[in-house]
Amino acid sequence: MPKFNTVKAILYFLMYLICLPACNMDKHKQVDSSTVRFQTTDSSVLFFKNLRQSYYDKEENKVAKADIYRNKDRSVAPDRPLINLAIVHHWRNEKAYIMIEPNELLINEIRLEVRWQGTDNQAKGSYFYDFGDMEMQYEFAIKMYESVQKDHILQVKVDGNWLDLMTNKDEKEVFRKTMLDYLRLVNVVK
Repeated sequence: MPKFNTVKAILYFLMYLICLPACNMDKHKQVDSSTVRFQTTDSSVLFFKNLRQSYYDKEENKVAKADIYRNKDRSVAPDRPLINLAIVHHWRNEKAYIMIEPNELLINEIRLEVRWQGTDNQAKGSYFYDFGDMEMQYEFAIKMYESVQKDHILQVKVDGNWLDLMTNKDEKEVFRKTMLDYLRLVNVVK
């Protein structure tokens, strides 16, 4: 019968405690939103493919030489407004982009208008997205990401009415994780 070694057990436990924080990225890590980067590196792509890709549905676009990743846990409910994200990896050009994907309730809007309010009811503001290029999508997504990190109350304008957005903690977490994975892929977050 194997003998229990308390010294080994204590060492393993201490190594576990030391390594545990390294595996869990800080949910409130601030990002320099003025830094717009689309360039990937071999190591960032390898990290994404080995550790994060399994959390995503992958769509291959061979004509554009790109792969599109959508979080498997994203909500697809048609009865309330949703703004999901997709990571577009142009592997030929070694670039990646974040793509805003509003659901059917929002698709007919000319402009996405999101207002936010802090949990203390003091701070508030608005974000706008005019369905533009990849830089505009990045800027809108990073502002939304910052609001999700701060646990803001979010609403979006639909047909002139304000409707709640991302009221579910899981929806906010999917948005946060997708954006964080994208930021790692383009080396904004290490």
